[in-house]
Amino acid sequence: MDALLSRIGSHSIEQIPVKELCAEVEISKATFFKHFPAKSDLLTYFIQLWIIEMAWHANQAAQAQGSGLEAIGEIFALTVRDAARRIDILLEIIAHQARMPKDLTLPGVSAAERLLRFPDLAGVETLPSEGLKTILPRFLRIAIDKENYRHPAYSRPDAGAVLCFFRCATMCRPPRSRRHHPSVSPAAGIGVGRRP
Repeated sequence: MDALLSRIGSHSIEQIPVKELCAEVEISKATFFKHFPAKSDLLTYFIQLWIIEMAWHANQAAQAQGSGLEAIGEIFALTVRDAARRIDILLEIIAHQARMPKDLTLPGVSAAERLLRFPDLAGVETLPSEGLKTILPRFLRIAIDKENYRHPAYSRPDAGAVLCFFRCATMCRPPRSRRHHPSVSPAAGIGVGRRP
């Protein structure tokens, strides 16, 4: 997995040969495809591990602070940190998820795999396998129920999770230069081609 992640940025996942990945980690292509039927499955596996790490940190924040909002804040803080380190990986993940079928059922990540990847995260092997679609509403529900947080936008956990995601997405986006944006006139500094 690390061999793939080290190449993302200079290449998209489609441009990275499996043979090259296998040579770096000293396994055969047959072994690779036994564990990952398609090259993109390796990125899916990375996403699963990343979500497990996010869930662990969110649980720690929720336990330490007794707050669902602290847990959500921790998820977004870690996402911003990771985006700042390697925005190219985050962008590849977003593109990959856009291509994934909606009804895809992912195999779980075993306790042994979790312990190998995260030896310093006590209890990581006991976390339930869940995606951000489950984690964010769960912590938002805790915030609503336990903290009496009543904001109209957050009255439904799924709506609040969506709002949180878009707020985070704007924080993760690299700044754009107005001069190079295709819909901005360099001379006037205003948008061109917009509908009234």
